[in-house]
Amino acid sequence: MLKEKLQIQKPTVKFISAKPHSFTFTSMKVDIKLAVTNPNPIALKLDKLDLLLYINDKKTTTVMFTNIDLPAKGTAPLNTTVKVPYKEVGTAIVSIVRSKGKAHYKLDGIIYIKTPVGMLDFPVTVYEKK
Repeated sequence: MLKEKLQIQKPTVKFISAKPHSFTFTSMKVDIKLAVTNPNPIALKLDKLDLLLYINDKKTTTVMFTNIDLPAKGTAPLNTTVKVPYKEVGTAIVSIVRSKGKAHYKLDGIIYIKTPVGMLDFPVTVYEKK
């Protein structure tokens, strides 16, 4: 298998924060901050990090990062803002988030690493620290 031949270790993704804001009648925005660490002695190219955002265990929207350079034995910050339609999370969760109550965030998906001999993919699940 390609992963074993190249001996590429899976990069780790760490959840930094999720901050909801910009509440409208139909949606809210969430600023998401992650950090990806490359444990390998060579720089890597993160082709795509394709994730689903869950809020209180409800699947809401996709979160995508592309073309990120990961330094050898280093960390790269990933920041984005996503729009979450209320119909995806339900009004009960929106009221919790708006009132500064505790919502729990999870991101689940696949990280794709571009290598000289092909694409490698690894599953990724990242939880907010409680």
